[in-house]
Amino acid sequence: MRIVKYNSKYRDDLSKLFDDFHNSMILVEADFNYGPFKNHESLLRYIDKMAKESQEKNGFIFLAIVDEKPVGFIQGIVKDHSKDDIRSMVIQSGPSIQGWIGELYVDFNYRSQGIGLALMKKAKLYFNSKHCTSIRLNVFYNNRVAVEFYEKFGLRRISLEMGGKLES
Repeated sequence: MRIVKYNSKYRDDLSKLFDDFHNSMILVEADFNYGPFKNHESLLRYIDKMAKESQEKNGFIFLAIVDEKPVGFIQGIVKDHSKDDIRSMVIQSGPSIQGWIGELYVDFNYRSQGIGLALMKKAKLYFNSKHCTSIRLNVFYNNRVAVEFYEKFGLRRISLEMGGKLES
């Protein structure tokens, strides 16, 4: 297995992985609308937007490659909370640079082989190179497998985000 930085030659591979990831969210959190993308073009637009945001926010997308096939990905950005940022003063007790994981997904057929861990380690190295002081991410509370995975990596539960559907 090797980990490579995303570039446009992997666009179709990443779109397939992301579509699988997106559809798996339906199983994890049925209360929110994680239905399939309208069409393949809308999925590709989302991939392009994610890649652009990663680049603009000093971030990354890394792919895990097994037998020349992408089987997982991780996306993250760097958030620099300056001393003028009220959130950092209240929540962080001062300025901080945070590495935020936006997405992490490994194909079901390749799980429990250390691929997710390797992607997280690559993200941690990247964030360290950018002088981040912490790693943050959001995970669905009922996604026990993911919560346990992140806890094994050394992350801990910090807050609980609440949400619900609005009835029209």
